[in-house]
Amino acid sequence: MKFISFWYDKPNSNYYKNASERLKKQMQKLNYDFMFEELVFDDNSYEHITLHKPTFILNKLQELNDAVCWIDIDCQILHPIDISIFDGDICLGRRDPQKIAPHASVIYANTSNQTKEFLNAWKARCDQYKNDSLYEGGDHSQLILTYQNYDLSKLNIKQIDALCSTGINSYINIGISPGGIEAENIKCRKFGNC
Repeated sequence: MKFISFWYDKPNSNYYKNASERLKKQMQKLNYDFMFEELVFDDNSYEHITLHKPTFILNKLQELNDAVCWIDIDCQILHPIDISIFDGDICLGRRDPQKIAPHASVIYANTSNQTKEFLNAWKARCDQYKNDSLYEGGDHSQLILTYQNYDLSKLNIKQIDALCSTGINSYINIGISPGGIEAENIKCRKFGNC
């Protein structure tokens, strides 16, 4: 299994470059296999860039022909990850253990056809918004909708509270970028419940 991620900085920002260097050091210290790539996008919108995540994961599954674990580049590893927890087709974390909704910051995916079908369903939802300049939801919203509307009996999908939750025993701390903070503020103003 390989940890994968991509990153892109808006002009005049080094936030993700710095985060990638920090996460690389953590991966090297823990002897984890990883592949992080800087990508270039025409659109600087935080939400639109995140919509490329399922495509990237699917491409890496194809390229590596091995299981992968997506990790947002601005995450920080708090504790060595017990890799044995990744024993389903897909393993997702939850930011809040009290809620059912998965989070898109850390996603384990194996090479099964069932996994690829789920990821393709998520990709299809994301693709429909890539050119929508008014869309403010990002990949996370589409992952939740995919999870809620997909026949989960088709695959072995697990949610792992300790993966990246707000709990004290979480393996990973989810990063909130400047763009992510603004995206969360927009959702709070628009939808409330924050």
